[in-house]
Amino acid sequence: ITGVVQSAYSQSDLANSTQTTGKPSLTLTGQMVVYDWGRLDAIINNRSALVEAADARLRATKNDLAIEVISTCLEINKQIALLGAAKYYTATIEDLTNRISKVTEADPGRASEMVQTQSRVLQARSSEKVTESKIRELTIRLAKHLPGDTVGLCAGIGASYLSPLDDQTIDSRLASHAQLVLLDAQYQSE
Repeated sequence: ITGVVQSAYSQSDLANSTQTTGKPSLTLTGQMVVYDWGRLDAIINNRSALVEAADARLRATKNDLAIEVISTCLEINKQIALLGAAKYYTATIEDLTNRISKVTEADPGRASEMVQTQSRVLQARSSEKVTESKIRELTIRLAKHLPGDTVGLCAGIGASYLSPLDDQTIDSRLASHAQLVLLDAQYQSE
């Protein structure tokens, strides 16, 4: 509602200023929306879709983080298993080197075998160091997301991923996948 009021006024402060030259008046106008052609409902639906899209983006980010953490844990477990195998191989080759050194003492003509086994020991130790550095690198990468003993947290995580999902479970989970919900919410927003 808008109101405009106008009263009588004088033109100047001279002697004839006591004469009024204006006409007093009052004007009131009102405005009311009868129908907005669905504009407010569309704005509300748009905002609701934007909220759903933001929630879906958050879930997608959480899913990406979970995938990164789980795949890093699986890689750490793999490297730990490889390190165990490398240490066993190194111990076996060192034992063989010790045995060949005794043979070489008795028969100096077999010294080339000793050189070969020593070379294998050095290769095995080098392989151990490479695997240990990979474990350290993965542990540092995982420490960005998980506090504490990351190797301990990753222990035994792979067993739960051995059984495959059936088609019905995949279809039901796919319908609520965060990226699909995000795309649908953006579509509804538009």
